[in-house]
Amino acid sequence: MKTYLNLNNLGTRGLLSNYPKEVVCLINGIAITKADILQYKHAFQCRELAAKRRNWSSSIKPCFIWVFWTNGLGETGFFRGWWLYIHTLKFSREIGLKQDHKLVLKVMKLFPCGYLPLVENFELWKAAFATACHRPTKKRPDKQGMTVAWVEISSSNNIIDIIKKPRRENGPNNSGQTPII
Repeated sequence: MKTYLNLNNLGTRGLLSNYPKEVVCLINGIAITKADILQYKHAFQCRELAAKRRNWSSSIKPCFIWVFWTNGLGETGFFRGWWLYIHTLKFSREIGLKQDHKLVLKVMKLFPCGYLPLVENFELWKAAFATACHRPTKKRPDKQGMTVAWVEISSSNNIIDIIKKPRRENGPNNSGQTPII
């Protein structure tokens, strides 16, 4: 049995000078080779790809399209203005022009409120939506609007699409059918 730990004969690789050239590091006294690292990386990539391929399906869930006005925080006025949220049972997400301008335009097409679905009309549309779909609460008695819609969500909770009415299983003429969820 060869002893690798010989402190008298250290070369340019330091403590690894006593090990074969294939060894690139020591972890808890175990010699790790480059082949071990590459094998671990390959196995990790395969596991990650399998998880992504397994969970690709999306689901359609009911949601609220919620527009409200806030005066901001204190006297600074941070967060002051109109806000658009998609609110489901599991999550609530703010929708704005910086992140999801295609989704914003889709919401504006589904609920026109007298404005063309253009980015320039978004702030005006939010005020008109709050008036058209007014739903007062104790906290916001006047500047708030809310309506029901359906949202298609990926397995990682990203919003794919917004739908005004869900698809029916056997066509639109069959009454009493439950939506595909």
